[in-house]
Amino acid sequence: MKLREYLPSKDFDNIKSWIDDERTHAMWCAGRFEYPLEKENFEAVLEDMHSKWGDTPFIASLDDGNNVGFFCYSLNDETKEGMLKFIVVNSLLRGKGVAKEMLELASQYAFEETGAKALHLNVFSENIRAKKCYQKAGFTERSVTENAFSYKDESWGRCNMFKMLNGMIREVKREEISLCANIIKKSFKTVADEYGFTEENAPRFTAFATTDERLYWHMDGEHRPMYVFEVDGVLCGYYSLLLQDNNECELNNLAVLPEYRHKGIGKELLEHSFKIARSKGCSLMNIGIVEENTRLRKWYEDNGAVHVGTKKFDFFPFTCGYMKKEL
Repeated sequence: MKLREYLPSKDFDNIKSWIDDERTHAMWCAGRFEYPLEKENFEAVLEDMHSKWGDTPFIASLDDGNNVGFFCYSLNDETKEGMLKFIVVNSLLRGKGVAKEMLELASQYAFEETGAKALHLNVFSENIRAKKCYQKAGFTERSVTENAFSYKDESWGRCNMFKMLNGMIREVKREEISLCANIIKKSFKTVADEYGFTEENAPRFTAFATTDERLYWHMDGEHRPMYVFEVDGVLCGYYSLLLQDNNECELNNLAVLPEYRHKGIGKELLEHSFKIARSKGCSLMNIGIVEENTRLRKWYEDNGAVHVGTKKFDFFPFTCGYMKKEL
């Protein structure tokens, strides 16, 4: 398979034949193109998207020259995030790995040819088959907007999926303890700034209380599983697990540097922590939060955790919230 730029004179009829019905059409383009698909409108929309966001349309074809897929690609020069849109493959070839291969080529193009550091796409939550395909191609769900699109009497959620360049989760090396402490402090400092915590009124808050010595104790004294997220040689995320009695564990210091947020890293770290906890024989994970941080509470709830209570301590200017996640 290879990619080339879309040519209206030879490719449009193929694309039109791949859209089987009106609902499939809506799932594919969210009403951006008229139905039935007509060349004049199709070209006008593509031109508009190119002028606004720099979208380039691509065709995927086999070695024999037969067209098998289509997508558009654009790059945000400021964030270095690429975006894929209007992904479709020949309806007769769905479920045969064609879309996965096309997406892998698209990812390679985005990362190697355009300098993208990440790649994302949107898919309707109800399009389960497409979501599974994107997951197989390395994309991870980042966010979901409920009731984002209406089709006749249906209401569909919009799922944003994300893929990073050379991102990996691995165990912390001893010589990286200082870097990990810095990740934790910088990450939790944004929370402190948002809610007015300072070293004077909350000296025991994570942003101010984390030290190299404490992390060395986690590693050497408590023998915690400790992991980092690394992107192109840069450590940008962290978490550790405190193994407790009764097949329980506590998630500690899940952190992502501010400049790497909203890229799906936190979710990948969280899901990784679930996997590691299970491998250690844990069936329940305990999670502590700043109760006033309702956004973080909802994020954990969206990922399967349940809120179980609160507690107020004299040494904190906030309420401690407690959550549990069955593993």
